[in-house]
Amino acid sequence: MRGIFFYMCGILRRWTTAMATTSTTDLTTCPICRELFTNPKSLPCLHAFCHECLEGVFRTKSPGDSASCPVCRKQFQIPSDGIHGLQHHFFMQQLLDLNSHPRECSCDKHKDKQLELYCHDCNENMCLTCLLANHKTHNYVEIPEVADNFRLRMNDDKY
Repeated sequence: MRGIFFYMCGILRRWTTAMATTSTTDLTTCPICRELFTNPKSLPCLHAFCHECLEGVFRTKSPGDSASCPVCRKQFQIPSDGIHGLQHHFFMQQLLDLNSHPRECSCDKHKDKQLELYCHDCNENMCLTCLLANHKTHNYVEIPEVADNFRLRMNDDKY
Protein backbone atom coordinates (compact mmCIF):
# COMPACT_ATOMS: atom_id res chain seq x y z
CA MET A 1 0.00 0.00 0.00
CA ARG A 2 2.86 2.38 0.80
CA GLY A 3 4.28 1.75 -2.67
CA ILE A 4 1.02 2.86 -4.27
CA PHE A 5 1.08 6.04 -2.19
CA PHE A 6 4.56 6.93 -3.38
CA TYR A 7 3.71 5.90 -6.93
CA MET A 8 0.72 8.27 -6.83
CA CYS A 9 2.84 10.92 -5.13
CA GLY A 10 5.13 10.92 -8.14
CA ILE A 11 2.21 11.08 -10.55
CA LEU A 12 0.48 13.81 -8.58
CA ARG A 13 3.70 15.79 -8.24
CA ARG A 14 4.16 15.79 -12.00
CA TRP A 15 0.48 16.48 -12.72
CA THR A 16 0.02 19.24 -10.13
CA THR A 17 3.26 20.90 -11.18
CA ALA A 18 2.06 20.92 -14.80
CA MET A 19 -1.45 22.06 -13.85
CA ALA A 20 -0.21 24.68 -11.43
CA THR A 21 2.15 26.00 -14.05
CA THR A 22 -0.63 26.18 -16.66
CA SER A 23 -3.27 27.60 -14.33
CA THR A 24 -1.09 30.13 -12.58
CA THR A 25 0.62 31.27 -15.76
CA ASP A 26 -2.60 32.98 -16.81
CA LEU A 27 -3.06 34.43 -13.33
CA THR A 28 0.52 35.60 -13.04
CA THR A 29 0.74 37.27 -16.44
CA CYS A 30 0.56 41.05 -16.56
CA PRO A 31 -2.26 42.19 -18.87
CA ILE A 32 -0.08 45.04 -20.14
CA CYS A 33 3.24 43.38 -21.05
CA ARG A 34 1.92 39.78 -21.22
CA GLU A 35 4.93 38.57 -19.20
CA LEU A 36 5.13 37.15 -15.67
CA PHE A 37 4.64 39.92 -13.15
CA THR A 38 7.69 41.74 -11.86
CA ASN A 39 7.04 43.66 -8.67
CA PRO A 40 3.24 43.24 -8.92
CA LYS A 41 1.18 46.23 -7.79
CA SER A 42 -2.52 46.22 -6.96
CA LEU A 43 -4.96 48.91 -7.98
CA PRO A 44 -7.95 49.64 -5.70
CA CYS A 45 -10.11 47.45 -8.01
CA LEU A 46 -7.65 44.60 -7.17
CA HIS A 47 -6.35 44.17 -10.72
CA ALA A 48 -2.61 43.50 -10.76
CA PHE A 49 0.10 44.93 -13.00
CA CYS A 50 3.88 45.12 -13.09
CA HIS A 51 5.17 48.23 -11.33
CA GLU A 52 7.17 49.17 -14.43
CA CYS A 53 4.13 48.71 -16.71
CA LEU A 54 2.05 51.03 -14.52
CA GLU A 55 4.86 53.57 -14.54
CA GLY A 56 4.73 53.51 -18.34
CA VAL A 57 0.94 53.69 -18.63
CA PHE A 58 0.63 56.53 -16.12
CA ARG A 59 3.86 58.39 -16.96
CA THR A 60 1.91 61.59 -17.69
CA LYS A 61 -0.01 61.42 -14.39
CA SER A 62 1.04 63.17 -11.21
CA PRO A 63 0.26 62.28 -7.59
CA GLY A 64 -3.36 63.13 -6.86
CA ASP A 65 -4.45 62.83 -10.50
CA SER A 66 -7.37 60.62 -11.43
CA ALA A 67 -6.59 57.54 -13.52
CA SER A 68 -8.50 54.47 -14.67
CA CYS A 69 -7.61 50.80 -14.44
CA PRO A 70 -6.36 49.49 -17.80
CA VAL A 71 -8.64 46.43 -17.43
CA CYS A 72 -11.93 47.52 -15.87
CA ARG A 73 -11.63 51.33 -16.26
CA LYS A 74 -12.55 51.93 -12.61
CA GLN A 75 -11.27 55.34 -11.55
CA PHE A 76 -8.69 55.72 -8.78
CA GLN A 77 -6.38 58.43 -7.56
CA ILE A 78 -2.60 58.24 -8.07
CA PRO A 79 -1.12 58.00 -4.53
CA SER A 80 0.81 60.92 -3.05
CA ASP A 81 4.12 59.11 -3.67
CA GLY A 82 3.19 58.11 -7.23
CA ILE A 83 2.82 54.60 -8.63
CA HIS A 84 5.42 53.43 -6.10
CA GLY A 85 2.80 54.12 -3.41
CA LEU A 86 0.36 51.53 -4.76
CA GLN A 87 -0.02 48.43 -2.60
CA HIS A 88 2.29 45.52 -3.43
CA HIS A 89 0.11 42.62 -4.61
CA PHE A 90 1.21 40.06 -2.00
CA PHE A 91 -1.19 37.34 -3.18
CA MET A 92 0.21 37.56 -6.71
CA GLN A 93 3.74 37.49 -5.32
CA GLN A 94 2.92 34.27 -3.45
CA LEU A 95 1.62 32.70 -6.67
CA LEU A 96 4.80 33.70 -8.46
CA ASP A 97 6.94 32.31 -5.64
CA LEU A 98 4.95 29.07 -5.52
CA ASN A 99 5.27 28.61 -9.26
CA SER A 100 9.03 29.14 -9.19
CA HIS A 101 9.58 26.62 -6.34
CA PRO A 102 7.31 23.59 -6.87
CA ARG A 103 7.20 21.14 -3.98
CA GLU A 104 8.79 17.74 -4.50
CA CYS A 105 8.18 14.37 -2.89
CA SER A 106 11.11 13.22 -0.82
CA CYS A 107 12.31 9.75 0.02
CA ASP A 108 11.15 8.25 3.34
CA LYS A 109 14.59 6.79 4.02
CA HIS A 110 16.66 9.71 2.73
CA LYS A 111 14.71 12.89 3.53
CA ASP A 112 17.13 15.12 1.62
CA LYS A 113 16.72 13.09 -1.60
CA GLN A 114 14.00 13.51 -4.19
CA LEU A 115 12.01 10.51 -5.43
CA GLU A 116 13.04 9.95 -9.04
CA LEU A 117 12.51 6.30 -9.91
CA TYR A 118 9.78 3.67 -9.65
CA CYS A 119 10.68 0.05 -8.93
CA HIS A 120 8.25 -2.33 -10.68
CA ASP A 121 9.52 -5.28 -8.62
CA CYS A 122 8.81 -3.61 -5.25
CA ASN A 123 5.96 -1.30 -6.38
CA GLU A 124 7.53 1.74 -4.81
CA ASN A 125 9.16 5.02 -5.69
CA MET A 126 12.78 5.50 -4.73
CA CYS A 127 15.63 7.95 -4.75
CA LEU A 128 18.98 7.28 -6.40
CA THR A 129 20.53 6.29 -3.08
CA CYS A 130 17.84 3.62 -2.57
CA LEU A 131 18.45 2.37 -6.11
CA LEU A 132 22.14 1.82 -5.42
CA ALA A 133 21.53 0.28 -2.01
CA ASN A 134 18.54 -2.02 -2.60
CA HIS A 135 17.23 -2.05 -6.18
CA LYS A 136 20.23 -2.36 -8.54
CA THR A 137 19.04 -5.59 -10.14
CA HIS A 138 15.32 -4.67 -10.14
CA ASN A 139 13.15 -3.50 -13.00
CA TYR A 140 12.86 0.30 -12.56
CA VAL A 141 12.03 3.40 -14.62
CA GLU A 142 11.92 7.14 -14.08
CA ILE A 143 8.73 8.34 -12.38
CA PRO A 144 7.64 10.63 -15.26
CA GLU A 145 7.64 7.60 -17.62
CA VAL A 146 5.48 5.60 -15.21
CA ALA A 147 3.19 8.61 -14.77
CA ASP A 148 2.77 8.95 -18.55
CA ASN A 149 1.98 5.23 -18.90
CA PHE A 150 -0.49 5.41 -16.01
CA ARG A 151 -2.15 8.47 -17.57
CA LEU A 152 -2.49 6.65 -20.91
CA ARG A 153 -4.06 3.64 -19.20
CA MET A 154 -6.51 5.92 -17.37
CA ASN A 155 -7.46 7.54 -20.68
CA ASP A 156 -7.93 4.12 -22.32
CA ASP A 157 -10.26 3.08 -19.49
CA LYS A 158 -12.57 6.00 -20.29
CA TYR A 159 -13.56 4.50 -23.63
